[in-house]
Amino acid sequence: MECPFCAETIKYEAIVCKHCSRDLRVVRPVILEIQEIVSELDGLQRELDRVDASLARIRFPFRYFTKHTIAYVLAPVVLLVAAHIVVTIKLDVAPLYLRLASVIIPLPFGLALYARQKIGFRGAFLVGVVTAGIAVTCMLTVTGFNDNVPIVPGPWSNGVKLSNISRVSPLRSRPATFLVY
Repeated sequence: MECPFCAETIKYEAIVCKHCSRDLRVVRPVILEIQEIVSELDGLQRELDRVDASLARIRFPFRYFTKHTIAYVLAPVVLLVAAHIVVTIKLDVAPLYLRLASVIIPLPFGLALYARQKIGFRGAFLVGVVTAGIAVTCMLTVTGFNDNVPIVPGPWSNGVKLSNISRVSPLRSRPATFLVY
């Protein structure tokens, strides 16, 4: 605790300042009350920030979600895809660097979203999951175009085959097509 008269550090239990010899018995209740008011004011400020964020979402939903989608989803996705291209295609180095970039790049965006926009942990987590899904899809697309391979991994794309059976349907004059698993 600091002495309110000389600003020197003193013990919390002191009743007289050892530096300026002033009596702290009268001042202590006032200091404690001020600390309580300051902590209550901080809580009210946090609540006001949450209400302001909610009002912005309600008043201008399109502008709010467009701005936040660009700032907190598309920007990290573009940076992640760029890191993917540089690490895997241009430099052709170990994937460890891509894994590190995959954590380091979106982290400041998530922290900024959590701290500045007051959406809470669940909202920030949901935005992170959506960002990760979009980024992985874009990375698969880049790899597919670069390597001339299917974008969807093999087991998913080979599960359904179209089979042409030469039997003619009674309702149609062309052969029936069936899905075979």
